[in-house]
Amino acid sequence: MCPVTTTDAISQKIGADIKTVDAQESLGGGAIVLITGLLTYENNLKWNCTQSFFRAPQGKGYHALNDIFRLMDEFDLQQSQQGLGNGAGAPNAAERDLPPEQEEHAPGPTVPLTVEK
Repeated sequence: MCPVTTTDAISQKIGADIKTVDAQESLGGGAIVLITGLLTYENNLKWNCTQSFFRAPQGKGYHALNDIFRLMDEFDLQQSQQGLGNGAGAPNAAERDLPPEQEEHAPGPTVPLTVEK
């Protein structure tokens, strides 16, 4: 692997395809921003990614605070692209970690409740 040190060299090795951008106005004229996209490396490997940050007003422009970037690993990509036999999509990580749901039963007959004073 050859290290790169300039913006141009990075751009030649990695391409970005932005899928969605969502923003919501927040404190002091700032905004919470969430971006989802796809990164493509020079060897045509593709990885989903997300980025979120707070866009804070600063002087004549803005500054990105609390910047969080997540590059999804191969397991996450395979799970999200692989469907289940019943036609449903694969569960996300949060759903995989939940305990099994309890069965729901129809309520029994209603019994009047009397309160004595």
